[in-house]
Amino acid sequence: MQWTPDGSKIVLGGGGKIAIADSEGTHLQTIPQGPVATFPFPEDNTPRVSPDGSRVAYVTYRYSKGISKSHSDQIATANIDGSDHRRLTSDRYDYGEPAWSPDCSQIAFVSKSGRVAKGDGRYGIFVVDSDGSSDPRLAGPPIDPGLTYEYALWVGSPTWSPNGEFVVFFVAGFTDGQSLSIAAIRPDGSGYRRTHELSSAGSYHLDPVSFSLDENRLVFALYEGNTAVIRTMNFDGSDPRDVFSVPVTYEMRGSPAPGGATSRFQFMDHIGWSPDGSEIIFAGISETSDDPQSLVSGIHAIGADGTGLRTLLEFDGSNYKTDPTTRAV
Repeated sequence: MQWTPDGSKIVLGGGGKIAIADSEGTHLQTIPQGPVATFPFPEDNTPRVSPDGSRVAYVTYRYSKGISKSHSDQIATANIDGSDHRRLTSDRYDYGEPAWSPDCSQIAFVSKSGRVAKGDGRYGIFVVDSDGSSDPRLAGPPIDPGLTYEYALWVGSPTWSPNGEFVVFFVAGFTDGQSLSIAAIRPDGSGYRRTHELSSAGSYHLDPVSFSLDENRLVFALYEGNTAVIRTMNFDGSDPRDVFSVPVTYEMRGSPAPGGATSRFQFMDHIGWSPDGSEIIFAGISETSDDPQSLVSGIHAIGADGTGLRTLLEFDGSNYKTDPTTRAV
């Protein structure tokens, strides 16, 4: 989910569709993307708006054929109104998490196919020209000599530094417990470095970091134990601040919680800054909960200082509901 650069619209994905709403959560509409799908699963997801606001990059299943998925998760782009669809990848590998370069000329994304990943058989950050004129090329990261087996390294959630010099992403190692860091690499594969060690074993994240408009701060969601946290920090790792947190548990639907308590399923993702940097927007998904910190399922906004939590769009399980007054959670 993202704001358009002029702040007039929010682009979001859900239920296999990509939709656009205005900044107050009204006038929600879906936009068509690419050819008619033959694969019987959600077709389009993970929309990312270009920095100039003209195009959307996204992941599509529309080229998959039957249950075997002879072509799988691919990267495509389209104009913001759904016209001029372009497919940027066309091989058998699974790709995801597209991210535009600041000048709109390149898109970084992740190969997530494990043993059949393009390159050297692992997860990796790839870059492709956004006009479709180049093949995907592996940027990195380089294999750590300390990794003792092939799939010990995982990377994900790429984004670009505002000056376009680095692709910034999360990296995790699994050889001796789990380490989670924010890392950066140039699109040509040079200059790899881990910039921040974020958490201990058992913590994880879902979405890319987002840079503030002044390029000084990052915001992201981090899951630590049974708590989901929205955190901001400077790009050099200094001055971390937890803006908002909610309890998180994962229990099978229909399985009662111990002691008869109401089961909870709650998380936050799609974290980003409003154009003026005053608010952070995020999606919250929640089932019934007896915890006073439970969220309404939908799209929320909160002040960068952690105050003023409000709901922009409420999700009722099949559609988004809107309230022009943007009521508080």
